[in-house]
Amino acid sequence: MKNLIKFFIVIISLTITTKLFSQTLGVRIGLNLSNMYIADETQIYSKDFKINPGIHLGLTGNLPLNKIFSLETGLLFSKKGFISEDQEDYLGELAEIKGITNLFYLDIPLNLKASFSIKANKIYFLFGPYIGIGLFGESRYEIKQSGKTNTRTELVYWGSDPEYDDLKSYDFGLIIGTGIELNSMQFGINYGIGLSNISPYTADGITIQNKVFGMSVGYKFNSKSIKDLNHWKSKK
Repeated sequence: MKNLIKFFIVIISLTITTKLFSQTLGVRIGLNLSNMYIADETQIYSKDFKINPGIHLGLTGNLPLNKIFSLETGLLFSKKGFISEDQEDYLGELAEIKGITNLFYLDIPLNLKASFSIKANKIYFLFGPYIGIGLFGESRYEIKQSGKTNTRTELVYWGSDPEYDDLKSYDFGLIIGTGIELNSMQFGINYGIGLSNISPYTADGITIQNKVFGMSVGYKFNSKSIKDLNHWKSKK
């Protein structure tokens, strides 16, 4: 994983040195509909999990390779996680437990993007890997029993220690998406699936992976806008 992160850093550094962000800087904001896959050798624990909605936002950049293909990357603050509901028998009484796990990541995608012109607009498709860096997170539980409701909050600890940590700090996966570009505006949908096991405890075949469906709107600054901004700054 560390070598993969180094590879991403090298690629992003190269895009910066080729003036990627001075030409095609963009901003993006959107909705995440996230869930997780959790299983071991005996069963799948996440089959009844529900979607946890959240947001993603950040900067994007695009490096044209030719008239059709380009390389798209960015830095995106992204909320992930899941919602669970369960019932347990505790001291002879039924308890209803609702849990919400919120995980906040810094995602770094590196996608190959193919764009096709349709009259004055474009339709695009993209595919590629991403690196996710866990920033912070928490799980909140609401427990109802005997007409009473109790709440509990637990922080998520990131790391590779199977005894003390909840999730590994780094995630890796693939993104596939499509969308349209209307002048400087971009509207897209994508699906990201984690390929790495982010559980620090791997005994009994325990596996934890992120799954996120996203919808986003973005604005791309064209080269003329950035040149005008740089020209304005030089006059100050």
